[in-house]
Amino acid sequence: MSHKYIAFEGLDGAGKDTQKNLAHQYIQDKDKYAFVRQMREPSKYTESGRKLAELLKGNILDPETALSYFIKDRTELSTLIRQNLEHSHVISSRCFLSSYLYQQTQGLSFDYIHDQHLNEDIQYPDHILFFDLPVETLEKRLLGRWSDREIFETFDFQKKNHDIAHETLPKITQSPITIIDASGSIEEVFERVKPIIDKIIF
Repeated sequence: MSHKYIAFEGLDGAGKDTQKNLAHQYIQDKDKYAFVRQMREPSKYTESGRKLAELLKGNILDPETALSYFIKDRTELSTLIRQNLEHSHVISSRCFLSSYLYQQTQGLSFDYIHDQHLNEDIQYPDHILFFDLPVETLEKRLLGRWSDREIFETFDFQKKNHDIAHETLPKITQSPITIIDASGSIEEVFERVKPIIDKIIF
């Protein structure tokens, strides 16, 4: 069996972490011999990722600095992903796509972000699941996340990010993307996720 790298992406509040955890359990329930490694960006396993996680709790980073930190973390994390793919599936919260969305929302162009990724040794996902929400539902979910929020977790930023996502996703060529309607209950959303996991892994 060839192991797969699947990224769970989407706007803040869309439930991607919850769905990633359910997918982990689902894969292991279907194949008791399957190994699954969870990762996330920013990574807690790299020096760049740990530094970035601290910066995201403070003031807004200028977009060029944010992008450089994300790419450095992503490059370091790619080494770990490749090592794990030798013996396990890898499922991750976020991937390169986040930079195309968040740093565009901060004002950088798609082409600039794309060019910054070209010369880096990045492991791209075999598939990206993008969890999408109407902006009205997104606003309600974000209202419940006032404590311990990162600097990008404001409604105005996320609304702009939502619009940019719909413009950007058709341009992405590095990995196939499936857009998933993230409205409804956790169980309803996961029913939409399961057939995609089945197709990718089983």
